[in-house]
Amino acid sequence: MSSRGLLIATEETKVCTGARLQLMVDWPPLLHGITPLQLIVSCRVTRCEPEEFAVELDQYQFRTKRAKSGAQRTSEPPVS
Repeated sequence: MSSRGLLIATEETKVCTGARLQLMVDWPPLLHGITPLQLIVSCRVTRCEPEEFAVELDQYQFRTKRAKSGAQRTSEPPVS
C-alpha cells in the first residue's frame, strides 16, 4: 500500500488491466479505540499477475462502521 496504489494478493486474478474497481478494506486500527473504519477506494487496475494485481487510486475515503455489539472502550473498566 502506498499513497497512490495498492498491490493485492489473490489466489487467482480475475480482473484485467484497465478495469475500474471500487474496493472496501477493513482498516485494522479503531478510531478512538472503539469505532471500526473502512477504507473505500475507486481505482484502476494497472498490472495483473497470476496471484496478484496492482491498482492506482483515483479517490479514497475512510468511513466509520458500526461498532460490534458489546464492544467497550479499552480505557474504561466494564460496568457490572
